[in-house]
Formats: sequence, structure tokens, C-alpha cells
Amino acid sequence: MEYLFGFFLGSIMMVLFYKFVTKNSLLHRVKVKIPYSQSHVFSTIKPFISLSKIPPVPLKTQATEYEDSRSVRVIMTDSQAYWIRDNVFYTADISEDHSINKNSTRRVDTMGMDRVQLEKIMFIVDKLNEGGGNENSSPGNF
Repeated sequence: MEYLFGFFLGSIMMVLFYKFVTKNSLLHRVKVKIPYSQSHVFSTIKPFISLSKIPPVPLKTQATEYEDSRSVRVIMTDSQAYWIRDNVFYTADISEDHSINKNSTRRVDTMGMDRVQLEKIMFIVDKLNEGGGNENSSPGNF
């Protein structure tokens, strides 16, 4: 009997509390809108992830392929500029304002060079060809 009395008293208290809360609109004031966007989620989990472990992926688009086809990589050292264009290795003098003197452009003749000069030229050629797009190890037969 005393359990039944406690049940009814608790039910009445819950109904009165609910009416009090709805009458004073306390439920409507408590609403908290949590921002849910990609930037909010990223800023929340950013301390827990390390972006340094994710290597950047270079984009391969038509625009970057066009830019690569129209541009030439140049290395400037010892008042000389070196570049490769149409599978020919060129060199030119650098003027005092750090621009390439186009009148002094000439092909590099490796036949008459000694070992030290050849090693320097090989290093420059390696640096010019490094990072090229055709370095895929796949034969292309899929």
C-alpha cells in the first residue's frame, strides 16, 4: 500500500513539474544549437591528428600538365644558367641583374670535359630531371 501511495505521489509531482516547465517555457530557452559543419568537426579533432604524417598529393590536372609542357626548369650556378629543352642540354651566361643573356646561349659539349666537369654536369642534369611526370614504374599495360 505504501508503494502505491509513493507511485501516485511521484506521478503527480512529475506532472506538476512538467506543467511548470512548459508554462514558463524553460524548455524553449534551453535549446542549444550545435554547429555541425566540416570546419567545426575538423577544428574539434585537429589536436588529435597529425597532419605532418599525411604527404601532400600534387594535383594532376590539365592546367598543371599544360604549365609543365610550356615551362622550362633552369638551374643557375657559377654565373651560368643550365636547362634542358627538346632533349638538348643548354647553357648561357648570367648578367649582373640575374637575368639570362640569351645571346650567349649554347649547347653543352660533354665530349671535351674532364671528370670533375662531367660530374658537375651530371649533378645538374639529375636535378633538372628530378620530379618529372614520367617516372612511373608501371609499363602502362593494364
